[in-house]
Amino acid sequence: MKKNQKNGGSTLQSVLCILLAVVMFFVLHRLLVSGVKALTAFFIVLSVYLFLTVLFLLLGRLMRSKGKAEEPDEILSEDRPLAICNNLSTPIVLCNENGLITWGNRSFSELSDVSASKTRTLRSIMGFGLERLSEDEDNEGVLWENAGRSYRVYSKNSADGSALVWWEDITEAETLRRLREDEDPLLAYIVIDNIEELTQIERENTASLASAISHILLEWAAGAGGVIKEFERNKFIFLFTRASYNRFAEEKFSILDKIRWIPVGKSDFPATISIGISTISGTLSEKDAAAKAALELALARGGDQAVIKSESGIEFIGGMTKSSQKRSTVKSRAIADKLTNLIYDSSNVIIMGHKYADFDALGACVGIARLSMQCGKACYIIADRNNPDFIKCSNKLKSLHAYDNVFVSAAEAAELNYSDTLLVIVDVNNPTQFEDAEIAGSVRKIAFIDHHRMTGEFARPPLLHYIEPSASSTCELISEILEQTTAGAKLSKQEADLMFAGIMLDTKRFVVNTGVRTFSAAQYLRGQGANPNEAQELFKTGLDDLVRQAKFETNVQIYRKVIAISVNTAEDNTAADRIAAAKVADNLLTVDGVLASFALCQIDDKARISARSTGKINVQKILEAIGGGGHYDSAATEMTCTIEEALSSLKNAIDCYLDD
Repeated sequence: MKKNQKNGGSTLQSVLCILLAVVMFFVLHRLLVSGVKALTAFFIVLSVYLFLTVLFLLLGRLMRSKGKAEEPDEILSEDRPLAICNNLSTPIVLCNENGLITWGNRSFSELSDVSASKTRTLRSIMGFGLERLSEDEDNEGVLWENAGRSYRVYSKNSADGSALVWWEDITEAETLRRLREDEDPLLAYIVIDNIEELTQIERENTASLASAISHILLEWAAGAGGVIKEFERNKFIFLFTRASYNRFAEEKFSILDKIRWIPVGKSDFPATISIGISTISGTLSEKDAAAKAALELALARGGDQAVIKSESGIEFIGGMTKSSQKRSTVKSRAIADKLTNLIYDSSNVIIMGHKYADFDALGACVGIARLSMQCGKACYIIADRNNPDFIKCSNKLKSLHAYDNVFVSAAEAAELNYSDTLLVIVDVNNPTQFEDAEIAGSVRKIAFIDHHRMTGEFARPPLLHYIEPSASSTCELISEILEQTTAGAKLSKQEADLMFAGIMLDTKRFVVNTGVRTFSAAQYLRGQGANPNEAQELFKTGLDDLVRQAKFETNVQIYRKVIAISVNTAEDNTAADRIAAAKVADNLLTVDGVLASFALCQIDDKARISARSTGKINVQKILEAIGGGGHYDSAATEMTCTIEEALSSLKNAIDCYLDD
C-alpha cells in the first residue's frame, strides 16, 4: 500500500512540472510579442519556472512527511505480534497468575484439542500449572506427554504474574533417546546361594537340581534376548538390555519364584538364587563393579532376592525365604585372623552395639573386648548406663577388674578416638540404630560383625564386615571367631555366661533359628565355663516388668487373621517399656494361629515397634519398609511420629507384604 502511495505522488509531481512548463512557454511568447528582448524574457521565465518548481517539490515533501506521521505503524501496532504468533507452528498461550489461559494461538488449539477458551487452565490440560514451570530454574523445560507425542514446556513470567507459555515438540529426539536407553547394555551376577546346603540334604539329586536351575536361567535369558554364561560353578554372568530389565522389574523378578518352585527331592527346603544388578550409567567396568557390590549385598541379606543398584539408590526385591546356616570353620578362621591383625595394628579398640543394647549386643561386645585384651590392646565399650540389661551385665562382670574402666559413655569414647583406633560395631549394621552414630562417622578403621540383614551399603567401606543373616545371634558368630583364633581365646566364666545368654535370647532358649553351628557355639561357651542356669537368671522379670507387659496385653488386635498387634498408649513410658514390648511380641507368638506379632509403644516423641515371627512371615522385610530392620523372625524400628501414625504405617507395610 505504501509503495502505491509513493508512486502516485511522483506521477502527480511530473504532471505539474509539465503544465508549468507549458504555462511558462506561453508567458515567454507573450513577453516577446509585447516587445521585450528575447534574452531578458528567457531569463525572467526561467527564474519563475525554477522558483515554482522548487516550491512544488518542497510542498510535496512536506505533504508526504505529514502523511507518514499520521499513518499508523502496523508493525508496531498492538495486534501485529499476536497476529504473527497466531500463525507460528509452536503452540503458545498467554495466561494470568492463576494459570487461566487468556489467549492461545492456532497451534495450541490443535495441541490441546480445544479452542483457546478463557475458561481453560494449564492444569486442566497438562495436569500441572505455572508453579511446576516456575521450578524449572535451569530453563530445561518440563517434559509433557500428549497423544503419543513428547513436548518440553517453557514459561516466561512478567512482573504482574502473568506468563507466556510455549511448547517445543521433541517427539523425534525423545524417541531416539528412549530407543538408545532401551538398548543400553546392563549386566547382572547370579548365584545359586544354597546349593551346598541342598547337597547335604539331597546328595543324589544335587546334579539334576543344578541342571534344572541352569536350564531355567538359560530360558529366562533367551526370552530377554540376553546372554548368560556360567563363569564358575553355580555362578553366572548375564548380559541384557535396559528394556529387558524394565520387564523384569514389572514382573518383580518372577525368576526368583520359578527357581523356588523347583522340586527338591523329599526336602521342603527350596532352592534359591541371588541376583546383583547394576542399572547405573557409565562404562561396562563401572557397571560390573556395581553389579558385584549388589550381589554381595544380596548374599549379606540372606539371599533369595534381587538387589538393584541404580543412580537413585538401592532396591530390594524378593527375600521371602528364611536363610539357612552355611558358614564354615574355614571362613570363621579367616575372619578371626583378619580381625586379630586389625586389632594388633591399632593403638586401641572401641566397641559398640545398637541402641537399647540387649544381651546379644552386650555379650558380643564383651567377646570382642576379651579378644582385644588377649592381643594386649586397650579396649572400651560404649554403653548406656541406664539400660536395665547393661546394669545386669555390669553387675555380672563386677568381680573382673579387667572391666573396671572398659565401659564408657559416647562423650568419653570421643576422647579416646585416635588416628589408628579400631571401631568394632556388633549386632547392628543400620547407622540409625548405632549406639553412637557420631563416632562411627569419625573413626577411620571400622569392622562390622552382625547377624541382621543389611539395610543398605556402608557409608564408608569397612576394613572388615562379617554379616551372616543365617546365624542365630552375633554371640554365635563371635564365639566361633574366639574359638578359631590362633592362640584360642580363654573366656572367664562371667564372660561365657553373658555370651551364652546372648544366644539364648535370640534363639528363644534354643527353640527357634538354631542350627548345628548354634549348638557348636554353645558347646564352646560351655567349655569356657558358661552355666545355662546362671545365664537364665539374667532373664528373670521383676514385678514392675510384669505390670509394664500388662499395659500391652490389654490392647491386642488380630490383623489379617494371622498378625497379632499390641499397642501401649500410655504417655509415661520409659526405655523399660521398650524391653517389655519385645517380651510381649515374643509372648503373642504363643497365641493359636498367630504367625507374626508386633508390639508398639510411645517413648517421648518416638514410636517403637518390636516384631517377632514364627518363621513363616519375614518381619524384617515388613519393618524395613518403614525404616527398620533386623532378622527374618526378629526385627524392630523406631519412628519419630505418634503411635497412631506408626500403627497406620505398620498396617500398610503388612498389607503390602501379604498382598505381594
